[in-house]
Amino acid sequence: MSSLTHLQIETMLNGLFATAIICKVTSEEFTRRYQTLPVFAKYKNGRSKHPHYMQMFAKGYFAALRNRIYQEYLEFCYVDNKGVMYSTHKQSSHRSTEEWYQAGQAGELSKLPSGHYWKGTDKLWFGDAA
Repeated sequence: MSSLTHLQIETMLNGLFATAIICKVTSEEFTRRYQTLPVFAKYKNGRSKHPHYMQMFAKGYFAALRNRIYQEYLEFCYVDNKGVMYSTHKQSSHRSTEEWYQAGQAGELSKLPSGHYWKGTDKLWFGDAA
């Protein structure tokens, strides 16, 4: 059984992470690309080509990268019917959700489409389609 090294798996996952950040892909696309990595390849009989511990290493590393995306690259936004984005992030380039709270309309805000967007963009990572 031929196996990948930890370094090869790290390199593949770091490439996936960099591509996600540059291309601003969705969470679904990020996960789909992860699932097609060679470490998860199977023989025709259904057995894995690589040891389970290597797959679990990839799974843990992927989870850490996904967490990093949430911590450093995303912001939670609501989108009104005119396409204006309102962010909960304090240093956002979008308008602030504080506008809704100050106007006493926080309840209306929760009815709007929302999700996690790449900071400073209108590119959705995960959430309602606006």
